[in-house]
Amino acid sequence: MGCSQSTSSSITSSPQEIAASRAIDEDLKRSRQEEARVSKCLLLGPGESGKSTIVKQLRLCYAQPWTEPERAAYREVVFANTLQSAQAVLQAFPLLSVPLPPHLIEPAQHLASSDVDDAVDPLTNGLREEVASALKVFVRNETTRAVVAQSARFQLNDSADYFFTSIARICEPSYLPSVQDVLRSRVRSTGIVEEKFDVGNGKKLLVVDVGGQRSERKKWIHCFENVNILMFVVAISEYDQMLYEDERINRLDESMQLWETIAQSRWFSKSAFVLFLNKRDRLAEKILSGDSPLSSFLPSYTGPDGDVAAAESFLSQSFQELYRHPDRQLYAHLTCATDTSSTKVVLGVVLQSVLTRALADIGML
Repeated sequence: MGCSQSTSSSITSSPQEIAASRAIDEDLKRSRQEEARVSKCLLLGPGESGKSTIVKQLRLCYAQPWTEPERAAYREVVFANTLQSAQAVLQAFPLLSVPLPPHLIEPAQHLASSDVDDAVDPLTNGLREEVASALKVFVRNETTRAVVAQSARFQLNDSADYFFTSIARICEPSYLPSVQDVLRSRVRSTGIVEEKFDVGNGKKLLVVDVGGQRSERKKWIHCFENVNILMFVVAISEYDQMLYEDERINRLDESMQLWETIAQSRWFSKSAFVLFLNKRDRLAEKILSGDSPLSSFLPSYTGPDGDVAAAESFLSQSFQELYRHPDRQLYAHLTCATDTSSTKVVLGVVLQSVLTRALADIGML
């Protein structure tokens, strides 16, 4: 005799369980909304274009300024930048067939054999007296200044002239870097650095900064997914300079080729593009000096030599012509990333426009 049993049961949730489930759903919803309000900004460009300075300016605009201990931490960076720049100038003397004045021989020998680790006095955390003395004599010399004026012919950081002009202050035993010193200081970007900023009105920006030197670019691909904003920085003042990695290649040519490749990449078909034509202050200095006419390096430039506005317009148009997306706006701006007041205005205008559009696209506005 066979038998069979049929059972049916229903599971009823208690009011407490229902409330807990709804709370979890609400938390997940809020979390998704918060994530949607974070826009990923990928910062690209060749080495020494000013990308890291843009990140520093973002901090000044949207986060806390550097505290005194944080500025003190940049002391050795400034010392290294200043000492290495002096050594680069010293090495350029024979390159430019400039004789070393007799009274510079002793300080030059001292600088040539110094490195930043040995140059710092452990008691004061300032420069050792003998290093400071050698630096002051060397960088203030007229022949040295004449070599610095020809920096397009050798590799020299753009910050060199700024730090040389500030040498007396930097050599003080109690030296504390200023905000401008921090902005001007340079540490070569390597790897991938991320920083998040609250830019107001519930909008957040995740900035991804990657090294711009050729050896670093193979890492870029790891950051290409889900980019809301592609921010490309180019130093338009480098039209008369050669690459640090390959002195046969013009820096501006390299920048234009890199920009064209990035602008046409399928990875960024839905990204907003921002182009910062940076170092307009250095461009103006070169154009007005008459030592490096733009037409000598860019034969397609037919404007008047010595006309800064014409040079800026030509370079801006040259880069914008490489952006071939008439259906998508390009936010292009001439910038001087070390000038906080003007950069703050540009960043504010660009980010509010771009982020508002990004939130509207996903239905958050």
